[in-house]
Amino acid sequence: MISVGNPALSPTMPAGKKKDSEKKASQTIGASNPSVQGYKRITGGQIKDILATPQVTRSDCYLVSTLKALAKSRLGKQMLKDSIKTSADGDTFEVTFNKYDKDNTYKVKKDEKYDTVTSRHQFNPTGAVETATNFVIQDRKDSKPGIIRTFAPLFCADSPVECNLASVYMETLTGRKPVALGDDSLLSLNSKKDEAVKLLDKIGEIPMNKHSFVAGSKLMNTKDGIGKMHYYVIKKVDKDNKEVHLVNPRYVDLTKGTAEKDFVTDLKNDGYSDKDIQKSKDKVNDMPKVYKLSYEQFMDNFRSIVGYFDDKVSKKH
Repeated sequence: MISVGNPALSPTMPAGKKKDSEKKASQTIGASNPSVQGYKRITGGQIKDILATPQVTRSDCYLVSTLKALAKSRLGKQMLKDSIKTSADGDTFEVTFNKYDKDNTYKVKKDEKYDTVTSRHQFNPTGAVETATNFVIQDRKDSKPGIIRTFAPLFCADSPVECNLASVYMETLTGRKPVALGDDSLLSLNSKKDEAVKLLDKIGEIPMNKHSFVAGSKLMNTKDGIGKMHYYVIKKVDKDNKEVHLVNPRYVDLTKGTAEKDFVTDLKNDGYSDKDIQKSKDKVNDMPKVYKLSYEQFMDNFRSIVGYFDDKVSKKH
């Protein structure tokens, strides 16, 4: 889905389209030499990097919010480890899109092209997944749902990461179909109020580390500080007070460590002018760390709820 921002740099795509018989199961992106063998799952520290890495490019809120939501739950962390691996020398990420039975494994190597494609100057799991996503989108274009094939070219033609639906992307990455309410609709959740309240209550009945959900906002007329056509991570639901707590994937605390320097560098890589960089910094500084909306406010602003419960939770409910 589109989120507010400036047009990002165009991706570097392979020239021409290979025949199926010529395609390799594993494609190396931005690397001229074979990757080091012996890949291992990403570590807990790298999963923390996902939580700390903000959205930068214009149309990847569905992707960044998905990764952040997965990084907050036990099941989600396991699925991230099943999808993202690193080489023995730490110089290459291997990204697997599990919906396709590991037919598409992309090796993203640390070099100049990494910056060009993703805007990220630091080599990290989020940027690697963004880079690999550019290629799986190209390779699997015909398998996209009709709604995405129709609207993505209109909204995201110049973006390196195609605007997408979180429900489609979660399944593409993890291989597991998520719980999805309203993600293929433009209507607010008021049109599915009973179902939405039931789902929110269920999320609120369990600890934060046992669910991974995002919420997609409406196409227009949002309020309460919520952006249009943007995905947010559902941090938690306060069932007793009927309140939803959300995190914007663009949020970053610019006062911590090198956060401001990294933020500015990434925006420069993304083609932002000094004036637009300052505007983005001001927006982030004014952004609440957590949005707290009543159920009514949430229904008015959002059109979808998408994600996973940990397996043990699903069995009990």
